[in-house]
Amino acid sequence: MTAGRILIVDDEPVNVRLLERLLQSAGYGEIATTTDPRRVLAIYRDFKPDLVLLDLMMPHLDGVAVLGQLKAEIPAEAYLPVIVLTADATAEAKRRALSAGARDFLTKPFEQFEMLLRIGNLLETRRLHVALAEHNRSLEETVRQRTEQLLQSEKVATMGALLAGVAHELNNPLAVVSGQAQLLHRPNQDPSVQHRAKRISDAADRCVRIVRNFLALARQRPPERSRTMLKEVLDGAVELLGYELRTDSVEVVVDVPEGLPVLWADPHQLHQVLVNLITNAHHAMRRQERPRRLSLTVRHDTAAGRVSLAIADTGAGIPREIQQKIFEAFFTTKAQGEGTGLGLSLCRSIVEEHGGVLTVESTVGVGTTFRIELPSSWTTRPRSPRCWPTRSNATGTPSPSRATARSRWSCSSASPSTWSSRTRRCRCSTGSASTARSRDGSRPSGGA
Repeated sequence: MTAGRILIVDDEPVNVRLLERLLQSAGYGEIATTTDPRRVLAIYRDFKPDLVLLDLMMPHLDGVAVLGQLKAEIPAEAYLPVIVLTADATAEAKRRALSAGARDFLTKPFEQFEMLLRIGNLLETRRLHVALAEHNRSLEETVRQRTEQLLQSEKVATMGALLAGVAHELNNPLAVVSGQAQLLHRPNQDPSVQHRAKRISDAADRCVRIVRNFLALARQRPPERSRTMLKEVLDGAVELLGYELRTDSVEVVVDVPEGLPVLWADPHQLHQVLVNLITNAHHAMRRQERPRRLSLTVRHDTAAGRVSLAIADTGAGIPREIQQKIFEAFFTTKAQGEGTGLGLSLCRSIVEEHGGVLTVESTVGVGTTFRIELPSSWTTRPRSPRCWPTRSNATGTPSPSRATARSRWSCSSASPSTWSSRTRRCRCSTGSASTARSRDGSRPSGGA
């Protein structure tokens, strides 16, 4: 069957049937016909023809008037060939038809082969015109994307230079904070003061590492990797954000199985990724009605050699049309002043530098799940004198010490709580739930 939709307009039913049969015999299967020129515009809008066979002399509206209606309807950049059919072979009739927008002219009676040849040529011209228009649109989109990438690269370069200058100014006060915390952390001090001083020192060290991580990303420096327990990194992120989550009555459920392999990763960069994703999930649920639930689920696929971490929230969800854009640098759905659009872009860069992938699944009105997958094969990392030899279990995976494998979970609220041994889930009498790990086994304060 020959491709092409053809509209036949003639006030004589005999001529319409004849043209329809000739076109069908030539292989054209998509044909629309009418003997009323007043219906042409409606048929065009519904049928979207590739070519129009139009009689010139008709009652109510002649061919020139129909051409005027089509010209007003069709976009200027579009190409719709119209062949005018008429028994008037005068030069004036041809001039009127061609001036009105017709692409060709056939005088009745016409030869079948001539009509089919002209129809075929015009349809081929239309196909080429459509292909050229599509190619031009593709080129324009490519230019737009390249221009946007160039602008984003310039922004990243500018931000890298800015961070280089700000890092010096930040490190000076951070050094003072860290030094004062160390002075408070003396053996003769009260244990509660020592505990708080250590938390201040840890937070100051984390700030220093965050500045270094941003600089490393801007300068494309490789991460500093070591033996890393994903469970410990996750515990630290939950502990850091636990107070804010409890304040907004977010129920936090952490499901971490025993026996996870040791990862070859940069724990500080992974901590940065988890804090960013958990914070985004928290912000997504702020305006949602309760219950607000944040699920952190770790799984190990031994066959595939991958460890996955799913961060699922019950927020408003992300529309499908922007799910791929959220990882672009400087793209943000937050209000002006609330986000830079760098968070998810940097998160994906960090995960990919570790040989992993960061994906998103979201349903509007249900929630969003970000999934991190990292390689779990210890043998794929470079041999380092600092890390070898290491004690392995029967599967060849390095065995963590008993202190590392054992994890104490405590509720950050002073209210009575109950725990699930599998998911380490806390349900407080205040109606909120959270999980936190105390480094020294004590119950941390909710507001510190």
